[in-house]
Amino acid sequence: MSQSHYQRLIEFVARKAGALLMPTAARLHEEEVASGAFGADGNLPETIRVEDRGADTTIFSFSSAGFLHSGLPTFAFEGLFNRQPRSYNLVFLRDIHRLAYHLTPDGKPTGLAYYESEVRDIMGRLGARRNLAIGESSGAAAALHFGTCCQMDQVICFAIPYPVTVWTSPSSILRTLTNFPELIRDPPGYWDALMITSFSILAEATLKQKLGPDGIFDPPRTYLEAKNRPELTLVFGQRCHPDASIAARLKPLPEVKLRPLPTGRHILWVPIARMGSLERLIMDEIEGGEVPPPGA
Repeated sequence: MSQSHYQRLIEFVARKAGALLMPTAARLHEEEVASGAFGADGNLPETIRVEDRGADTTIFSFSSAGFLHSGLPTFAFEGLFNRQPRSYNLVFLRDIHRLAYHLTPDGKPTGLAYYESEVRDIMGRLGARRNLAIGESSGAAAALHFGTCCQMDQVICFAIPYPVTVWTSPSSILRTLTNFPELIRDPPGYWDALMITSFSILAEATLKQKLGPDGIFDPPRTYLEAKNRPELTLVFGQRCHPDASIAARLKPLPEVKLRPLPTGRHILWVPIARMGSLERLIMDEIEGGEVPPPGA
């Protein structure tokens, strides 16, 4: 069988598997909501929400694609940051097209330049002494990309899925499909990886159609090649091979702090909730405190 036929066969299997797994996706989403990662309102009209509180720190929160949601992607970490006793300027961003901020809100293929310009403008208007970005999944990729391009001070990422080829290459798809040890150890984790693979294939195909094969960003490369890099904390599942491969790529840099979790999942909210406090992990990173080991 030629490589092109092999690729099409694997893509067909992944697409079919993704369709069959939507009931599982709904159940996983219920678990995520219960973990406290998301706010209650999933249909806020804004694409960018700015809360200027006159603080010396601005937090840019990038939402993920939210493929498990039936509505629009939510603003990530909104409730968590609003519960904090210390005041921060808060900027919440979401990509209504679910394509890692590659499209503008009105659908033009210049999203990366658009959001970078918006972020720089907001940083200038708020004038905070310290700026940091945070995100999960495609939101983590956006946080790393824009946090680096806009020369922020700190980035906190939960599982970076770009470059998308770490999920969509034939070898990665085959490894995900045949990861039977994970299926036995943690069945929801196996389905999690299979769904992310399916969604990544669809996202890659759409982005190539709209932007061309060279138009998809590679945030780790952007970070590696930057002259001035923000401090990076990367939380990832150590048994999730695509995410672990990105962590290995970034590991040699002195600015990088890796936080591997003993899970095969890409979507980390449920494992973190089971091991301890998501809020404590995030706020300790922001405030520079000592992060406890998983389960402490």
